[in-house]
Amino acid sequence: MTIENPTINEQIESANTSAPSASLPNNEGESTAPKKRGRPRKNPETLNAESVGNAGASSSSGPKKRSGKMSGEQIGNLAKQLQGIHMIAATITNLPEVMLHEKEAEMLAGSIANMASQYDLSLDGKTGAAIQLLATAAMIYTPRYFQIRARMNQPVQGTVVEVSKDGTAAS
Repeated sequence: MTIENPTINEQIESANTSAPSASLPNNEGESTAPKKRGRPRKNPETLNAESVGNAGASSSSGPKKRSGKMSGEQIGNLAKQLQGIHMIAATITNLPEVMLHEKEAEMLAGSIANMASQYDLSLDGKTGAAIQLLATAAMIYTPRYFQIRARMNQPVQGTVVEVSKDGTAAS
C-alpha cells in the first residue's frame, strides 16, 4: 500500500475544481462565505417611505426630551451663582469692578436661560447637579481660602522682628 503525496499545485487545482463556490450555501443552508464585520445592512424590502421620512423626527415611543425652559427659581439660583463667581473673581484679581450687582446677575442669568432654550440646551439631571455643586462649593470656600491666606501672611502682633544693620529682617 503506497501513499501518494500530491504536489501543492495538484492540491490547489483539485480544490478549485471540486470545491463549491464560496457564495453558494452548503448542504445545511448556510453560506460558506466568510462573515463580514460590522453592522449588517438594512434590507431594502423592509424600508418604506414612512419610516425613512420620519427618521429624523422624534417618535412618541422614544425617550421624552425635556424642554430647555428654566423656571424662575432656577434662574434665581443661576443669578446667585453668577454673582458669587464674579465676587470670587473680584477677590482674586483685586478688581472690585468685576463684581456683579443683583440686577446685573439676574439679567445675565435670564439671557443665559433664553440662549439655552433657543438651542435646546439643558443641564438637568446628574450633570446639572454636579455643576451646581461645584459652583456652590467654589462660592463658599474660595473667599474663605483667600481670607485665611491673607491672615496667615500678616505679621502676628507682639512678635519681635530683628533688623540687621543693612535694614533687612534677620532670620
